[in-house]
Amino acid sequence: MTKQNMSMTVKRTVELHYTADDWELYTVSHPVESQAAAWDINRAIEKSVNRGAVREQVRQDLEPVFKRHEDLGARDSEPRNHFESILDYVFGEE
Repeated sequence: MTKQNMSMTVKRTVELHYTADDWELYTVSHPVESQAAAWDINRAIEKSVNRGAVREQVRQDLEPVFKRHEDLGARDSEPRNHFESILDYVFGEE
């Protein structure tokens, strides 16, 4: 997201390093796949936020990513809550 006025430009950028355990994905039954999914989710959030998307657009951008990793628990409540906490940190609490 970029905010501008006549004298200042403010840009948000993120770099995420969350693991599959941080995302609470299914690490016991799918250790390699869940780490790859965590990497994919992290990169998708970075890409969306760093290109200037607003909160709702980031949610929309991530929906296909969470769906792609649904079999690893990415659409469960724990990863969703973690995602919302990231959005709150980046954009402020709703």
